[in-house]
Amino acid sequence: MQPLPVSELRDPEFEALYRGKLSEFNAVQTQCFHALYRTDDSALLAAAPGAGKTLAAEIALLRFFRQEAERAQLEGDSYVRRRALYIAPFATLVEQRTRAWQRRFASVQGGKSVVCLTGDAVADLRLLDDAHVALATPAQWDALSRRWRQRQRQCVRDIGLVIVDELHWIGGSGLGTSSDEDLLASLYEVVVSRVRYMAAQLDRHIRVVGLTVPLANARDVAAWIGAPASAVFNFAPSVRPSSPLEIRVVTSGIAHFASRMDAWVAPAYRAISRATIVFVPARKQCRSVSTALVDMALGDEAGSRFGTGDAMAVSVAVDDPVLGDLLLHGAAYYHEALSESDKAAVLAQFASGAVQVLVASRESCWALDHVHAPTVVIMGAE
Repeated sequence: MQPLPVSELRDPEFEALYRGKLSEFNAVQTQCFHALYRTDDSALLAAAPGAGKTLAAEIALLRFFRQEAERAQLEGDSYVRRRALYIAPFATLVEQRTRAWQRRFASVQGGKSVVCLTGDAVADLRLLDDAHVALATPAQWDALSRRWRQRQRQCVRDIGLVIVDELHWIGGSGLGTSSDEDLLASLYEVVVSRVRYMAAQLDRHIRVVGLTVPLANARDVAAWIGAPASAVFNFAPSVRPSSPLEIRVVTSGIAHFASRMDAWVAPAYRAISRATIVFVPARKQCRSVSTALVDMALGDEAGSRFGTGDAMAVSVAVDDPVLGDLLLHGAAYYHEALSESDKAAVLAQFASGAVQVLVASRESCWALDHVHAPTVVIMGAE
């Protein structure tokens, strides 16, 4: 299909959100644009990571904002605000999406209130009551919606759009490798099912937009969330708007885990080119691997630092002294236990090019889904 221009939104305020960022939607977004922006049908978008599913969700949100504005004008004093809800399985992903949408929608229609739920039912009811868009993990929404029939939970019932991200984590996906992940999968299935049950009991349409990687059973999942065949978009994993993905595998016969990780440092170093993210199994490997990579760079005849910019100012500002030393050499690490200021500093330096190699824990990958890196190295994969 011919890529649709952003002007297809046909709203100057909405179009301004993307001015200077993009002029047209990519192939995936173009194909699902009509279903998301011109209809109220529930929809399922299954595409590879990096295909632009988040922007597709924003397209559905913009339709919701426009409809709510029209309904407020039509109903006048009797208008009761409906809210949009975004659910994702990981807190880091929810927090990152909250910050992004707070910035993006701050000036839309006078400013949209975008809130991240906390898990405290009393506080969350107050947050939701004042919100236009609420974001939550399955556990947070389960705590709030379990007693949705109660009179004081009218704001829970006044949900008009639900965006469910990373929907492949729904129970039975086979992705869980621990009891915690199995519990997450089951809970995610429960809260999505509750949305559908609540809509049936209220006899009111609640639109569900599901975002996921490509699925073998996409039609079954679509039927479960109430999406008609015309709003099911299941792209092959090879469909990627960016350049084709090149995969190289390096194996090791070393049984001892620590020794195996040490042996993989050299292949990881050789794979680094331009901006590279190196994922390690857990946060405790972030510091050791990043330090080993810098030591290898210092002994390399080709040069003694990864980055090309000046990271001195950041080394003074960060809380972690080891991280500060690494930044001086154009390297850094990122994991969930870093302070928020250190996380922001690391990402800013990586985006600017001052840092060329970023070592991150796998758990933090959900907070890095917006970070562009031509090369990704995964160490310790089974």
